Amino acid sequence: SSRWLESRSARPAAHRAVGMEKWGGYYSNGFLPWRSGEPYPQLADFVASGRLEPGCRCLELGCGTGENVALLARSGFSVTGVDLVPQAVEQAAQATAGLESAKLLCLDVFDLPNEACPAGSFDLIVDCQVFHVLRLVDEAKVVRVMEQMLRPGGLVFLLTGHSADGGRGPEPLSREDFGVFEAAGLVIESLEESYFPWTDHYRSQGKELPPKAWLALLRKPA
Repeated sequence: SSRWLESRSARPAAHRAVGMEKWGGYYSNGFLPWRSGEPYPQLADFVASGRLEPGCRCLELGCGTGENVALLARSGFSVTGVDLVPQAVEQAAQATAGLESAKLLCLDVFDLPNEACPAGSFDLIVDCQVFHVLRLVDEAKVVRVMEQMLRPGGLVFLLTGHSADGGRGPEPLSREDFGVFEAAGLVIESLEESYFPWTDHYRSQGKELPPKAWLALLRKPA
């Protein structure tokens, strides 16, 4: 599709190759255990809260199949979704078809900022289930990317793994792990316990609730 572009990564080739093999494999096999097929309800609630200004410029890291990008674009915002996996971006292009304010880029988050996505361009960064993966590669770098991509006063909406769930869900974080954001100059506006949306995979685990998550709102000082 002409609606998305490829970019070379600055991340070491070994990490990129491993990431492509792992995450591309999920898409090739049609097994996306994290995917509900709907926008994240926490993000939908945040959009509905009226916190975002009209014309808000949004960036979703690891946009996957594009449900969040479509929600933000339909809500009147300008949104760029990035993902490492070409199959994900192709599916996201289908999910956002006809939405002129949605742009998709096939690139590595570690390659930001770049010409297609300059520093300081965004009012909101959305990260649903990406940080807890990328922090295992280079935690300081991914936090620095978030800080660089935001304009002063901009926000990060973060839904990430919770250490209380003992490996059932995604890679876990403790409350103390959020100190890495403060070290990079971001302010933790809110941090609360939440749950990931139900997916077919989580239902198959036979539990009463889906895996626990952290829901955080971070702000870059103006």
